[in-house]
Amino acid sequence: MNLFTKTFFLMIIFLQILLSKEIKILANKIDVNNSIIQANNNAEVFYQNYYISSDYISFNTNTSKLNLKGNSKFQNDKEFTATAKEIKLNLKTKHSKFSNLEIDFNKTNIWIKNKNCNSNDKYFLLNNSEISSCNKQNPEWKIKFSKGRLNKETKFVLLYDPIFYIKDLPVFWLPYFGFSANRTRTSGLLTPKFSHRSDEGFIYIQPVFVAPSLNYDIEVVPQIRTNRGLGIYSTLRFIDTQYSKGEIQTGLFKENSDYVDRENLKNDIHYGLNINYERTNLTNFKGYKDALYLDVNYLNDIDYNNLQTHKSSNFDKLIHSEINYNLRNDKQYFGFYSDYYIDTEESSNSNTIQT
Repeated sequence: MNLFTKTFFLMIIFLQILLSKEIKILANKIDVNNSIIQANNNAEVFYQNYYISSDYISFNTNTSKLNLKGNSKFQNDKEFTATAKEIKLNLKTKHSKFSNLEIDFNKTNIWIKNKNCNSNDKYFLLNNSEISSCNKQNPEWKIKFSKGRLNKETKFVLLYDPIFYIKDLPVFWLPYFGFSANRTRTSGLLTPKFSHRSDEGFIYIQPVFVAPSLNYDIEVVPQIRTNRGLGIYSTLRFIDTQYSKGEIQTGLFKENSDYVDRENLKNDIHYGLNINYERTNLTNFKGYKDALYLDVNYLNDIDYNNLQTHKSSNFDKLIHSEINYNLRNDKQYFGFYSDYYIDTEESSNSNTIQT
């Protein structure tokens, strides 16, 4: 081990003792002058559940103030990553200031841009910012807001005076708006979906997630299409045994009368029902295994499927349902299969060929 390497490791040990092991600073170059520690060239800080890196770091051991300059990165439990040109942290008060802040939620692709931001131990306090989940350079949609806050623990985002943009065109305003950027199963608003079409107008889809128990959850998805109508879809997902799981979805969409006339639609209300269920180990026959699979679908026309997304869609107009059951061992296999088809282009299903 050469002299430089020995000095480097001794410096790390010294810093850990000096900082009472509450904070660790690593860098290729570290200078200590009384209570001031300066680090640059691959400088890194480890503090509690935070990881920080920067071009330049200084730390005052008396005041517990940490300053970072240059390309600075601030990461918390891999939930989100914040980058900034300058960060000032007070480790005692948990208050901090950020310059040219960008926050990226690692599991949801949501990002927030902010020129100047303050934070305390609970919130990022945001002013004159924008948020989106699209490409940062040219987002398809974004929300600009005058004030907002991000809860560091729950990842809940609350915005005041938000204006919704499609590209650079403002299309919608609300006095306030909130949603969760957390992927953990907790009840609340999910990421909204926005779009705009010349025939349907502004499209706003807002999923609401309810998680009352570990073995089931409910998602309710109301939507509005300003030139077309209103709709709501709901999905129940459940695990009823250790061998089975299922999903039940239903919904409807009510068309505006003028849209029905203009597009010459067959139905002014679109509705349907979807049931998916899988289970193994239904029976206890010795030496045998079995499995049941259900995929049951009913709808009155194909727009029930098309209207579930904010994007242009073209689902297969032939709707397929099936029920499968098999019982088997190493030498024998027994199976039951049933299929049913709905042709959504026909007014009656009596002529549809079934297998």
